[in-house]
Amino acid sequence: MTLEGVFQAYAILSHQLKHKVCIFYLVLRALDTVEDDTSIPTDVKVPILKAFHQHVYDKEWHFSCE
Repeated sequence: MTLEGVFQAYAILSHQLKHKVCIFYLVLRALDTVEDDTSIPTDVKVPILKAFHQHVYDKEWHFSCE
């Protein structure tokens, strides 16, 4: 599927579904950013990525590289 095809498919979604797809996309982008970050050692980031689903609804959870 081309990028234009993706835009066309997105355009026909309902407003509620567009919101869910957008949130899902942003979560995946955030996970990909963490995965690609070479400043975080692999032995630190792998457990974070594996346990991410446990923190999705925890508003107090955060990760700091410090």
